[in-house]
Amino acid sequence: MKRLKNNLVLIIYTMLVGGIAGLIIWLFLKAMNLGIEFLWVYLPSVLNFKLYTIVVCLMGGIILGLWKWKFGDSPEELSIVLSKVKKDKRYSYKNIFPSIGSAIIPLIFGASVGPEAGLSGIIAGLCTWVGDKLKHFSKEIKELTLSEEITIVTNSYLLENIGAIRYVVRHGTRWAVKSIGIKTPKIVLTVKEVLKVIQV
Repeated sequence: MKRLKNNLVLIIYTMLVGGIAGLIIWLFLKAMNLGIEFLWVYLPSVLNFKLYTIVVCLMGGIILGLWKWKFGDSPEELSIVLSKVKKDKRYSYKNIFPSIGSAIIPLIFGASVGPEAGLSGIIAGLCTWVGDKLKHFSKEIKELTLSEEITIVTNSYLLENIGAIRYVVRHGTRWAVKSIGIKTPKIVLTVKEVLKVIQV
């Protein structure tokens, strides 16, 4: 029953982190489409400016240059992303949000590339992030389960041997173990831990 509960929690957590990764990709595509619609459909119809295209592209180049200067050259090309994933079995997600900015700025300002050019590194990073989160959460569940099992075993042992433990604490361990016949505990407890539990 406990294992089933843990598996259910793990499934829910998987859906949560997977949903976050999917939401980030959806927001990227949505922002890209809204930006393109605003810059290249709505504004030109309102401004009716002949040099609009030149001015917008120039502004986009300046913004992208400043962004690259601040956050570095990212995202990487698809071939580099694939080679890193193949070699390391993962892809760094440390600078994923600057990478999103570096990918979306040229797309909005009219670069002749598709979204897949910038999304490859972002998706690889998000997949690595999801994998790391699931590994860490799964490890925490196992440690928590083990801790609960240790508590159950310890409590069970103390209840079975409460009288003998009191005698051991008051009269000495060796004689009590031989004479009273204390059951061998599965968890080794210190005298202080025993005192805390049974409050001798």
